[in-house]
Amino acid sequence: MAKIHIYTQGCTANQADSEVLAGLLSQAGHELTKLSDSELIIFNTCSLKSPTEHSLFRKIQDISKSKKVIVAGCFPLSFPEDKRLGAYSLIGSFDLKKIVEVVEKTLAGEIVVLLNKKAEEKLCLPKIRDNCNIAKIVISKGCLGTCAYCAGKKARGKLVSYSEKMILKEVEQALDDYCPDIYLTSQDCGCWGFDCGTNIVELLKKVLEVEGAFANFKVRMGMANPNHIYKLLPKLVEVYKHPKMVKFLHIPVQSGSDKILKAMNRQYTVAQFKEIVTKFRQEIPNISISTDIIVGFPGETNSDFQKTVDLLSWLNPEVLNSTKYWPRKGTSAGDKYLNSIDNPNSSKAKADSKVKQDRALAIHKLFKK
Repeated sequence: MAKIHIYTQGCTANQADSEVLAGLLSQAGHELTKLSDSELIIFNTCSLKSPTEHSLFRKIQDISKSKKVIVAGCFPLSFPEDKRLGAYSLIGSFDLKKIVEVVEKTLAGEIVVLLNKKAEEKLCLPKIRDNCNIAKIVISKGCLGTCAYCAGKKARGKLVSYSEKMILKEVEQALDDYCPDIYLTSQDCGCWGFDCGTNIVELLKKVLEVEGAFANFKVRMGMANPNHIYKLLPKLVEVYKHPKMVKFLHIPVQSGSDKILKAMNRQYTVAQFKEIVTKFRQEIPNISISTDIIVGFPGETNSDFQKTVDLLSWLNPEVLNSTKYWPRKGTSAGDKYLNSIDNPNSSKAKADSKVKQDRALAIHKLFKK
């Protein structure tokens, strides 16, 4: 049996996938170890940002000199044509149940490629939690969005909601393991159920009423996009009043400019976002708001950026995730931008980079203030 280390990038859903990978490998008799003691590394990857990608491949190239490597998760699904992947076994986010087979063949010197995009329900599988107090439960794969900047859609695809029955069973198992915190996570929790005639409000109601060995639990809903929350607003606010519901709302606005939101294809307006926040804060005064901002999206003028500053000054969020725009191949905005510059070191690219850096710093200072 092998000594294996799992290196995880990205979102809570990726973290949940790594817990399943660990559980399946441990069940098969493999030993999960720290990086220095391992003979094989599984990189569970994210595909959203260029800096994350560059850091990943520096690490892979260094480690692969002395250890076997498997590249898993979103990056190989988003960019299977990337020549840097050719030397390694690949397994996507929807082939996790085959990880033992992939590990054993890789250890034997084979290069295995499993990049299926058909939804695989990953509930009620063996897992080793990275925090025994938190049950990370993935409730769906993919989303309904077509955001102009997002490479994640290439990996996760269209929305497929996992079954309510299996989600509730996983919640029961978590409570029987005395997990006090239930985290429901996905690429967009707000659209769960829209593909099968239900919605996240109905799921939350049932999760909150689950009975198990541990009764005093809390439920936290993961990121949900504003256009979906807006459709469910009054009912979702009522669910959030439940004493077991964590008073935390992750609602990414991305820009304070309607012009930029339209260019991003975000499918809501600033006014709708503000209406959501106002309603939650009126009804639930202790609600914590988390939001995301992208600065330097193509076409963002000083006026557009000022609108983002003004919105954040109004919002005063408890949590802010701010990132500079990075063009990703295969996205509509990324391909258009990359075709407009001569090369990444062109004068235009350098000027754009300086603008993004200045705006990111301004947002950081505003949030600290």
